[in-house]
Parts: sequence; C-alpha cells; structure tokens
Amino acid sequence: MAEELVQKARILEEEDKLEEAIEVYTQIEKKAEETGDTELASQIYVEKGLVFTRMGNHVEAAEIFKKALENYEKLNDELGIADSAYNLCIALSNMGDNKKAIQNGERALTIYQKQKLPEYIADTTYALGLAYLEDEQNEKGMELLETAFSEYKKLKNEEALASVLVDLGSAQMDLENFEGALEYYKKALKKFEELNDNVGYADTLVCMAEILEEKEELTKAADNYLKAIEIYIKEDFKETAEDYIKRVENMLWDLTKTSRRRIRNLLDTLKENL
Repeated sequence: MAEELVQKARILEEEDKLEEAIEVYTQIEKKAEETGDTELASQIYVEKGLVFTRMGNHVEAAEIFKKALENYEKLNDELGIADSAYNLCIALSNMGDNKKAIQNGERALTIYQKQKLPEYIADTTYALGLAYLEDEQNEKGMELLETAFSEYKKLKNEEALASVLVDLGSAQMDLENFEGALEYYKKALKKFEELNDNVGYADTLVCMAEILEEKEELTKAADNYLKAIEIYIKEDFKETAEDYIKRVENMLWDLTKTSRRRIRNLLDTLKENL
C-alpha cells in the first residue's frame, strides 16, 4: 500500500501537481509514524522535503529535513544522514542561515568522501561553495566551486559545468572583478551553446550585460540585452523579454545618437515579435 502511494506521489510530482504530492506524502508519513516504521518515515521526510524545495518553501523543507536527519541518526544510517544533511544545507542556505548550512554541508561531504561517491561529492562541494560565498567567505567559496568544477569535469556533467561557471562569474562580479567575471561568463556561454540550452545562454548574456553596464560600456550592454531578448521571445519567455525591453528603453538616452537609433529600431522589431 505504501509503495503504491509513493508511486502516486512521484507521478504527481512529474505532473507538477506539487501540493497534491505533498498531501499523499503526508498520508504515508502519518501511517509510518503510527506504525513506528522509522525507515519509511525518514524516506518520506526526504522526498516531501524535496517537493517543498521545488515549491520554494525552504522553511518547511528545512524542518522536515531535520526530522529525517534525526531519524537517520537513530538508525545509524550514514548515507541517510548525509542525504538529509546535504538537503538541509541547501534549504538553510536558501533561508540565509549560512553557518548552519555550512555545518550540515561539511557533515554530508565527509560521509560522501568516506563512501567514495563522486556525484554526491561534486554536488555537495558545489552547494558548500555557494554557502561559503553567501557567508562572505569568498576565498573558501571560490576554492570549493573550482573543486566542484573539476569533479564535474571528471564526471563529464556538462550541465553542471555550465552552472558552476555562471556562479563563478557571479562570485567575481560580487567582488567587482569584472574582467574575471566576464571570462567565466564567456566560458559558460560556450557550454550553453554546446548544450543547446538557449535560456541558459540568454541568462548568461544578461549577466554579461549587467557587468558592461557597470563598466559604462552601454552600447555593448544593450547589444547583449537585445540578443537575450530575442532568445527569450523565441523560447516563449515573454514576460522576461518585456522586462529587459523596458530596461534597454531606459538606457536609450544614455547612448550615442547613432547607437540609439540602431537599438531603437531593433527594439521595435523585437516588440513586434512579442
């Protein structure tokens, strides 16, 4: 019965019926708690927590990952402890509780390293790097992101490599190392192009445009925004396209007369395609 309900919840997740999936997981959770099935309850806590994470409800996710962690500690289940601590790290980081996020991430990483699980090591190193950066421990954060990049390269995980490059660029941008940030973003663009990930490519163009604005290279910034807008329109991200159209329109009077005319014409064409 429990297996059937778990399968039902997972199908609801695949269909993006997340609130319904939570309801089904709650049914299983209550039954497991009533019967004293700690192992099943722990599994359901983690799965339910992951749905809360997808919903952006990080407070609920953190609370339920804590329950999973406590249960796995009672069961002396090292992998269960690591999985719960890893997911708790992400939830706490999203809540801004970076110290506790780091503590849980380090705990998970130690276990994954002991168990020699490369994919888990890479993912946890990545999550930890972001947590350290959020905690303004920039040197440690960058070091961990570089390590995660190396781990993903060994695993040939191109999607993760592109993602790490973007975060490395963002970290450099936060440090106002604009040239360093641009170099990482250029590498990310190449990865997204290889992956045919058009939205990732557009998002990275926007990151580059923001740096160019900071550097007061406004024509180059506008051109990057325009390229991104064109992609967003093709990919049916119309609201995003509209937001950046407004942004470029606000830049027009800061451009040279020649550039202003050209970019205005391009904007008009893009608005016709919305």
